Amino acid sequence: MPTLTTGTLQTWALPILQDELAKLNKRAIRCNCPPVSFRILRRFTQVVGTNVLGDDIVHEMAEVEIAGDAPRINGWEIVAKLTPLGDGNLVQSGEDTELDPRYRTMDMKCDHCETKRRRNDVFVIRHESGEEKVIGRNCLADFLRTNKFAGMIYWADAINAFIGGVDEFEELHGGRREQSTPIETWVRTSSVVIRKLGWVSKGVARERGEEGSATVDKVVYLEWTPETDAKVKFCRHRDLFITDYDKDLAAEALAWIKANKDEGDYMHNLRLACEAGVVIAQTAGLVTSLIPAYRKAMDKEAKKAEYRKRAADRVWIGEIKKRMRGLEVKVLGMSSHDSDWGVTTLVRFADADENSIIWWASGDKTEEFTIGETYKVDATVKKHDEHEVYGKQTVVNRVTVK
Repeated sequence: MPTLTTGTLQTWALPILQDELAKLNKRAIRCNCPPVSFRILRRFTQVVGTNVLGDDIVHEMAEVEIAGDAPRINGWEIVAKLTPLGDGNLVQSGEDTELDPRYRTMDMKCDHCETKRRRNDVFVIRHESGEEKVIGRNCLADFLRTNKFAGMIYWADAINAFIGGVDEFEELHGGRREQSTPIETWVRTSSVVIRKLGWVSKGVARERGEEGSATVDKVVYLEWTPETDAKVKFCRHRDLFITDYDKDLAAEALAWIKANKDEGDYMHNLRLACEAGVVIAQTAGLVTSLIPAYRKAMDKEAKKAEYRKRAADRVWIGEIKKRMRGLEVKVLGMSSHDSDWGVTTLVRFADADENSIIWWASGDKTEEFTIGETYKVDATVKKHDEHEVYGKQTVVNRVTVK
């Protein structure tokens, strides 16, 4: 199919453009005219300015192509529409159409009726033999010797509405725009808001009775409301300006979530929202939570790294099935668990050399020990185990406190 027009527009306008072309094709079928095709040639980002946070305003852009074959009657097809404008004519035609430059300045004269008069437009039609004529709208039926020219004119008018206008399409339909922001921009803004104002979830804001004070509400205000003096003052008074720290943290967090394999619902939804490339109303709260989620994961990894470092020097103590007596241990932690055999308590001890000792005790032992306190116990070694984080662990039973 020949190219009718190409252009660039923001990606949020793509569904609207597709809807408009679908309407055109639906009408074209009724008029026995060929449908047009639409495809995205490439996607890219474009920096269009700087916002009040000092960050780049980035638009997600798409270059598109509209292609199709013009309807033909008795070997003739419309190749251009001429509309008088000032001292010349507005020439609307497909990008692949080569036209005589005389059409730019010629009078509105019809080659069929030989009349030169004031007209709203005329059409340049071309025969399959290569012959061209300029025909007025009201003369097309007589010249083509058919009453089916209405669909032909409709097709030409509709296509001309797109030709040369794709670049302005988003402006014409700006009122139908759904709010959206590139994912990197949103996460950087979330970073500086959390860094300067702290993290406040929607739930905490509701509990405090402070609707609108959640972190996501502040990010929405900064990203999706007009640039006003009030917004500028809001940023200045709170020192809300994007730094390299925010840019680096946002990049790290996005790389982390995209590589994360956790299949829990929250992580799955967060990964899906971040892979979308832009933030919309439905995903704003979710994406805003990326920074605290990433920090929590990094803190957990840091603790694991510290545990692994300590674990490298740990050894097993005692002999399996042998009783250890008068062993001094410090209680590191306790947790109760329900099982088929009733409640059990996991008690974690460490000896004087910080070697790990584990006791799965029957019943609730949480009131018998105090975390951080040191006790002298007798215990039997059940087995020597090894944990990926805590290293070598000595599992004991039959523990008695001296």
